[in-house]
Amino acid sequence: VLVEGDLIDIHNRTPNLRENEFEESEIEWVSSGKFARVIQSDGKVWSKSIALKGRETPVSVAFSQATIEFSGGVADILYLPDFLSAAKPELAQDQSIALQIWAKEEADEVLADEKERLDYMDKRHSDYSEAKERYKTRHSNLVIASRFSNAARLRYAYALTVHRAQSYEPLPKI
Repeated sequence: VLVEGDLIDIHNRTPNLRENEFEESEIEWVSSGKFARVIQSDGKVWSKSIALKGRETPVSVAFSQATIEFSGGVADILYLPDFLSAAKPELAQDQSIALQIWAKEEADEVLADEKERLDYMDKRHSDYSEAKERYKTRHSNLVIASRFSNAARLRYAYALTVHRAQSYEPLPKI
């Protein structure tokens, strides 16, 4: 797991889970290719498991959270500790499927009331097709922006190649 002071390289776009002080509905993102410094990590790892069809054992994915400082500010992120420590930085296909399923379940939970209203609506009603399309769009957007499907894939950034270091933006001193 990450500890305070670790330097990391972010391999994918990930949402900032920090509460937005202006309460805007727009998600703030931490872009891939950024370097960051860990400013806080509780060191706790938790995991989720799911049984996938055709698999003998459940698929488990470990998660942890950290607060990072990067050139765009400060962000709270959910990351995958297994990716951080893997010899080859990639997710197994089953792990990717599990992350997408959890993202979909999270979206289903958020939109449960809207789905229930849609289910009770008469399919011949003039507003049905518009309401169904609006639901599908919102659901799709929630899955795309999910903390699970976008959990940070990080690597330690202590050693940089010359090519990669040329685009490095130094972090401000604390």
